[in-house]
Amino acid sequence: VIDRYRGVDAITIEGIPHDSFVAPRAAKSGARAPWALRGGTSSPLRRMVRMLSPAVAFVLYGGNDAAYYSTDAATLIRMFKKDLGRVIDALEEEGVVPVLHTLARHGNAPGVDDCGEPTGTNDWKLMVRTNALSVAVVEMACERALPLVDLRDALDTADAAGLSGDATHPSVHADG
Repeated sequence: VIDRYRGVDAITIEGIPHDSFVAPRAAKSGARAPWALRGGTSSPLRRMVRMLSPAVAFVLYGGNDAAYYSTDAATLIRMFKKDLGRVIDALEEEGVVPVLHTLARHGNAPGVDDCGEPTGTNDWKLMVRTNALSVAVVEMACERALPLVDLRDALDTADAAGLSGDATHPSVHADG
């Protein structure tokens, strides 16, 4: 995938060519799935599609949904599937094939207790919640016959070697 998209100019902005890895995207650090659709026809997702006219879009949401929604697991899964379904629907309406991803396994985040307070955030709770949302993504890929990348499996041993400092988000490997 990287060889296919790296180095191929996707768009030129202010005279500077951008490949798919630096071109505009419908992603934002700290955003949950509904963020991509905020603003209707001016949403980040719609702007990205208008600018790039992509054939495929890699869709990876869930880490922030698991961390920032404070609700029971069943409600979290239901809300996430609804939100991710809306993102998938919007891409398909534009003729873009969504490629879904499971979530990276939540690691040991510095400064976050394994157990912590029952109502607060803790590593074990985030691990269970990200696992549950990965299952939801797999179910949606199967139900909708969409391509799926098992990112969780690919990054399963990635603590400090592919996950950012929050132990949730994929990032640059420490060795580059």
